Amino acid sequence: MNNAQLRDEAKFYFVPVLLGCNATSRKLSRKIFRRYGILSYVLDEKRSLPDLLNISGKFLKLPPNEADEITVKRLKGIAESTQYTLPILIPCNEKYRLFTQRCKSTLELFFVLSDEQLALTDSPLKIIP
Repeated sequence: MNNAQLRDEAKFYFVPVLLGCNATSRKLSRKIFRRYGILSYVLDEKRSLPDLLNISGKFLKLPPNEADEITVKRLKGIAESTQYTLPILIPCNEKYRLFTQRCKSTLELFFVLSDEQLALTDSPLKIIP
């Protein structure tokens, strides 16, 4: 199977979920969209002006100052509602990086956890060439 076929197949098996609405998440969602043609979910408390023009990601609002358990429950619902088999969770700022560290054991039940630096420097979904 060549790279183009792998990219086409990836559309049916992967969904990136980016935590944090900032320049890193915009850059990463564009990179994933250009390389694989997959729209990313971008979750945060508010959407910035540049994100209104971001066509490579679908923004989902998280209520401000939620408890970790509520955010985990919301993420679980997103993972279960997608038709994809392997959601990949990538925190894109320090707040959500700390959140994923605190809730790692629970989040690993529903997501493959990744790192934005690895995703930006290497293949965003790493397991696809």
